[in-house]
Amino acid sequence: MILRVIHVCWADGVVDRSSIALRRCFGPDATVVEELYRFLIRGRVRTKDEPQVMFMFSDLTTAPPENVYTMNCVWPFDFSRYSELAQIDSEPIRGQRKRMILDALQEGLLWMSSQLGWEQQPFVDAHAAALERNLVLQATLKKSWVSPNKRFRAYVHFVLDSNGVVFEAVLHRNRTKQEVARKHLCTVEAYLGCVREYAGEVKWSNTTTFSMTTTSAHFTRQHWEVDFREEMQQ
Repeated sequence: MILRVIHVCWADGVVDRSSIALRRCFGPDATVVEELYRFLIRGRVRTKDEPQVMFMFSDLTTAPPENVYTMNCVWPFDFSRYSELAQIDSEPIRGQRKRMILDALQEGLLWMSSQLGWEQQPFVDAHAAALERNLVLQATLKKSWVSPNKRFRAYVHFVLDSNGVVFEAVLHRNRTKQEVARKHLCTVEAYLGCVREYAGEVKWSNTTTFSMTTTSAHFTRQHWEVDFREEMQQ
C-alpha cells in the first residue's frame, strides 16, 4: 500500500493552555508542511497496510511512545518555543515555525519507518526538498485544458503557504511552452486536501472564459473565472 496522507495536529490539552496566537498559526503552518511533504513523497513510500499516518504533537512528552501507532501517535514538540514565534507575523518567522513542525514530523516519520520496516530514503529526500523549496508548495496541476478554438491551452498554478493558497490561470499557446498570460483566480484558506477540493471542476466556460469551481461538500460552492479575451486576440 502507498502512504498517501500525513497529518499533524496537537494532542489533547494543548489548545486549552495555548495562546491565541498559537491557535491561530499552528493549523495553517502544519497544513503547509503536510501538503508539501505529501507532494514530495507521492507514490514513493510503500507500507504494509497503512495509507495514512497522524502525529499528535505534545509538550508533555520528551521521547517516542513505547508502542508504534500510525494514527494518533503522540510525538514531542516544543510548543513553548513555537508560541513565542507565533507572536510575530513576518515571513522569516513563519519559516522558522514551519521548520519546527517539519523537523518534528521528520523525526517522527524516521522513527516510525524504522519500527515498521518502511524505506527511509524517501523521507530523507522529502525533507531536503522541502527546505530547498523554502517550505512553500508551488506547483501546477497535472491536467491542462485546450481552448475551444484549439489555439491555446490553460493551466492552473498554485502557491500554498501559511497565509493561504493563491490560484492562477496560466494561458499558453497550444503545443508550445510559450506563456501568453497569467491571471489571478483566487486567494483562499489552506487546509489538508484543499487543492483538490478548490480545483474540483476546471473548464472553459465559453470561448474566452476559464473557470474553476469547488466541489467540496464541506463549504458553500464557490466559483472563480478569468477572461482571456484580449490575450487570445494577440
